Amino acid sequence: MVKRFWLSTRRRTWLRSLSLGLALVCFLCMGTGLSQALASEPLTDPLLADGGPEGAFEPVTPEFQLGQDFYLESCSACHIAVPPAVLPQQTWRVLLTDPNHYGIQIEPLPRFNARLVIDYLSIYSRPRHNQRVLPFRLSESAYFQALHPNLEFPQTPTLTTCVSCHPSAEAFNFRDWQE
Repeated sequence: MVKRFWLSTRRRTWLRSLSLGLALVCFLCMGTGLSQALASEPLTDPLLADGGPEGAFEPVTPEFQLGQDFYLESCSACHIAVPPAVLPQQTWRVLLTDPNHYGIQIEPLPRFNARLVIDYLSIYSRPRHNQRVLPFRLSESAYFQALHPNLEFPQTPTLTTCVSCHPSAEAFNFRDWQE
């Protein structure tokens, strides 16, 4: 007599029903998300969404708008606020938690504001690749270099030199540029 190691008919039926049920749930979830996406008004230009200043690098969703506002208010008081994507998440965390900001002692943000700003910067920045050194300057940022391929800068790019190519940078608009 040969023993079969197959599942019993009852178990196979149960597993088949379970997998069909899971597939149905996944299908319904995808269908609901698709119908909601189709029902919402399409943006004419995704970079000019209501979630940020005109010309902003990426649109900001409403739940992160207050964090962006605090970021722009706090950082723009001393220098141009760069788009979060230019520096990795790890750099932003260090910059916001270290009171010795590029050699200048700054007053830390209030805890609530800091949490909102860190959340905003974490979502709209990029993770650092493990093999790279953590950049703290624009010229060290791989993303900045990718956005400015084959450009010869007359001097090392800094937060103060952005306006030489991006005249609206002080208004957080880096889409407008001139040569």
